[in-house]
Amino acid sequence: MKLRRLRNRHGEKPFKSTGGTGMGGKINSAFLLLSTFLPSFLRVLLLRMLGHRIGRNVHISILTILHAPKIEIGDDVRIGPLNIIKCGDEVKIGFSSGISFLVIIYGRGSFHLGARSYVSIKTFIDTTGGVQIGNYSGTGPGTMIFSHAIFLPPTKGFPRVIKKTTIGNYVWLGGLNFVTAGSMIGDHVISLPGSVISKQVESEIFFIGKDQELPLSKVCKKMSEIETRSLVREILWDFAQMKKMDFKEENEFLYAGRSRFQIISGPLDPLDPGTIYFVISDGIRLPGRVRWYNVLSLECSPLCKNRFGRKLQTHMRRYFGLHFVYSENCPP
Repeated sequence: MKLRRLRNRHGEKPFKSTGGTGMGGKINSAFLLLSTFLPSFLRVLLLRMLGHRIGRNVHISILTILHAPKIEIGDDVRIGPLNIIKCGDEVKIGFSSGISFLVIIYGRGSFHLGARSYVSIKTFIDTTGGVQIGNYSGTGPGTMIFSHAIFLPPTKGFPRVIKKTTIGNYVWLGGLNFVTAGSMIGDHVISLPGSVISKQVESEIFFIGKDQELPLSKVCKKMSEIETRSLVREILWDFAQMKKMDFKEENEFLYAGRSRFQIISGPLDPLDPGTIYFVISDGIRLPGRVRWYNVLSLECSPLCKNRFGRKLQTHMRRYFGLHFVYSENCPP
């Protein structure tokens, strides 16, 4: 049976539903369940054939169910194994985001996950009323997020609650957090493990408990240049230890294995193509012909897409919280 690609009046290709009712919906659901055993590139191809928008370098592990009438996934997304992502409305995942394993995202509403965000192991997200998580945000292990509450008969006087739950940008929910339906969490918020959030949390908050909040400035402090240099050195030393490479310092250079690094906070001329630069200032933009990482803007050179660069970026993201994106505006 051929899939016919129809266009709407704007000339756009519509999304094809992979669900539905009746025998057709059951066949599609069974087909998608069987597809969980396929390797990632075949699953991505299948989703594209069904009309979903899947970016480049997307990995969907085996034994993960991904099912929604409309799916949109950005570039460089990683979805781990043994997950259930089944929503009645659209699923959108921003670029460079990740979903760990043993995660359940389920409900009749929509699920939106921003760019460079992360859903940790054993997270449960109920999407009945819709759940939206912003950019560079994440959940600690065992976190539960709800958008509906109280499965008891309203005719007996019990309230019926179905409300969208919204989580802002640069938010970290500590492990075993419980977020109730209708909660709204602003930008730049950190919560303690075990927190119960059942209200609106303003931006720039360190959330301790229902009646205990501190300004985020009390626990967050901008690094000095000396501290930033020390952090970069620690990153490279730790990376070398993990990869069983030699680490040494000579003059202004640091070496991890055969790779040479230099930390800079001002203009440098000439630039050496064989050196990887760590920029610790916002005001410096290096050209795309050399490899560099800016630890403040969290951008890096497109040349860092090689195998070594990907390993280093994964290490920085996983152990230091630095999630880089490739710069599209490098000077020549």
